[in-house]
Amino acid sequence: METKVSIWIEQLESKGQLTFSIDQLRQEFSGKSDKALQQDLFRLVAKKKIQSVHRGFYTIVPLRYSNIGGLAPVLFINPLMEYLNRKYYISLLSAASFHGAAHQAPQMFYVMHSGPSLRKSNRPILPIQYLSRKNWFETGLIRKKTETGYVQVANPLLTALDLIENHKRVGGMNRVLAILEELAENCSWQEEIACHFPHTILRRLGFMLDIVHAEKLSNQIFQYIVESGRFSPKIFMRPANNGKSEVNNRWNIVENTALKLEE
Repeated sequence: METKVSIWIEQLESKGQLTFSIDQLRQEFSGKSDKALQQDLFRLVAKKKIQSVHRGFYTIVPLRYSNIGGLAPVLFINPLMEYLNRKYYISLLSAASFHGAAHQAPQMFYVMHSGPSLRKSNRPILPIQYLSRKNWFETGLIRKKTETGYVQVANPLLTALDLIENHKRVGGMNRVLAILEELAENCSWQEEIACHFPHTILRRLGFMLDIVHAEKLSNQIFQYIVESGRFSPKIFMRPANNGKSEVNNRWNIVENTALKLEE
């Protein structure tokens, strides 16, 4: 027997809305106790009609998605961030895949957000890795259309810089290099993005762009750093000193990790 809550959820789905919050539910059913509403939600979760993707926030699972375990994060991340009152963008390998440069489907959904760090969400389909950016900026974002609306995605240059800054999270510098080989052709120089990153990240990006033969962009980064006078002191390619200190490149970078493109 269908409850009023389940009927209300079906009505949301018929309108194309696949998310809702406990606050919406309380407003719609103001005469029901929280305990009764929670019982309704528990039954619907058990029947796999809905999923809890964050405390107080739910996704509806249409029949066409039930065989894969629910909605992919890209279909609900925008309303979830609105519910949490966070600015956000899809980043790292997830952003690279939007730009056709991920090589393989990411095993994690990466989201950069404002405010205090959110806990990783281990979902059945794809875990969500949240990364907090303390000094938030909104340059370098692209709106991409999805089945349920729009999402914010880092553009290619911002994606490249984020990948280098968070290389440990995505499998290391060589994995970043492999992605850059495809991503670089879509990157264009934007000082308004670059100015938000330390010169160490920019120099590492320039060094790697030289390896993948993206000379135009690497030269633009080089000129930017020359004009800022920030080539000294020398830095390590991998941010850890392993004893090696020779420098044989224009970026004043110690090559303390072997970077090599796959054949």
